[in-house]
Amino acid sequence: MINKEKIFENVKLKISISNFDEEENIEMKKNNKNIFKIATVACCLLILTTGITFAKDIEKIIKYYFGDERITKAAEQGYVEDVNMNMINTDTTLSKDETEIVVENINVSGKIDEFLMDDINLSTNFSFIFDEKIKEYFDLNNLQRIYFTDLIILDEENRIVATSCLKPDFEEKCIEYNLNYEFEKLSSKMPILNTSVISIDKDNNLVKCNINCNSSNEFFENSKELTYIFTKIRLEKYEEYTGQDINNGEYLKCDKVNLIGDWKLNVKVPEKMYNREKSEYIVVGDVHPDIKVSYVRCSESGFKFKAWLLNYKQPDLINRPLQKEYMRIEELVNKGEMTWEEGNKLISEFYNKEENKIAEKEWQRENEAITRDYMNFDENEERSIDKITHITDSNGNKYKTESSSIACVDIEQNLYEFTADFDLTKYNATDKLIVTLIYYGEPVNIELERIK
Repeated sequence: MINKEKIFENVKLKISISNFDEEENIEMKKNNKNIFKIATVACCLLILTTGITFAKDIEKIIKYYFGDERITKAAEQGYVEDVNMNMINTDTTLSKDETEIVVENINVSGKIDEFLMDDINLSTNFSFIFDEKIKEYFDLNNLQRIYFTDLIILDEENRIVATSCLKPDFEEKCIEYNLNYEFEKLSSKMPILNTSVISIDKDNNLVKCNINCNSSNEFFENSKELTYIFTKIRLEKYEEYTGQDINNGEYLKCDKVNLIGDWKLNVKVPEKMYNREKSEYIVVGDVHPDIKVSYVRCSESGFKFKAWLLNYKQPDLINRPLQKEYMRIEELVNKGEMTWEEGNKLISEFYNKEENKIAEKEWQRENEAITRDYMNFDENEERSIDKITHITDSNGNKYKTESSSIACVDIEQNLYEFTADFDLTKYNATDKLIVTLIYYGEPVNIELERIK
């Protein structure tokens, strides 16, 4: 129910605990059986680009656009393409979800500004200029999210590089563009796609946004040309909590509009991108019996590591302090003794008490399989990189994790997958590396060697 999701969302933002995601992952990946294929070969990462001429004085802009320190490093090496595309005009039809208003002939101009492409990342910056008429139905200044709900990216050989389509839209596009794909088979291999708003110029109705595709299981092809095809854009304003009673059925107010048009944006991939060389590693020596390396990929924009955790202990959520408080409040709301607005406030107050913060931190440290960052460290505790999961190169330099997760692959076999992106790229990776996982408080060293 949306009220519970709101509370959990607020709590997650306050305390940044990745274990909340594991319950969702259990359901999402429950049926992914026979996926257990242990491999010791490491693979590469991918970055999107179409041009390659960025001066150092715009490095900060690149970082702001792409929002990733590693991509900024790639940009410093010239691995970003400035597309230099003209705005393409498209007349759209606007519908407003709540009032079902339909307005025709609203012009939306769009273009691609820059992109990066390597073995695992495809990141693209867009600009859109909206017709002045849109202000009657949507306040762009408060735009929070932008979605391209039927986006499909094709290359010059009509291969699907990435897509955000659900099955109905996907099947329609396969017919329209003569694509020989099955949704169920392709969806499990498709890269994770995220969109974000970069900036808003309200005076010119200009919105800059980013679409990032991260390939977690497959290499991106060495494509020479990319075409971004979509007909639907959804704009959402900031959510407002209404504070109404649980029985009313409305807990969040989210103003949104849908724009239906026809966009096809084409870019040429520079030779530097499609002629990229893979940087592959293999595991050498023995590894902890509970950990089986799936793959390691190094690219111009980052370093990705995956491993199966064979004896992972699921967190004891029942005895988690914050979980106990949530269950207590949920019971009061169900009895009609409290609204979710009041409950949300109580959860925030509960967590902000120092004794509860300490108890929560202790619970996290006891239940965390792999120490990934400094989140659970005490203020007076030494925050050494040796105490968190990291990579050491041949020169003794150490690199921390940028992001990581533990996801359930098969709940019946208690099979979990650990994924980590490290602050390391092809530009500074040495031939030999050591990945150190702090596994239930003890270091596990995994030696890697680059394949010549």
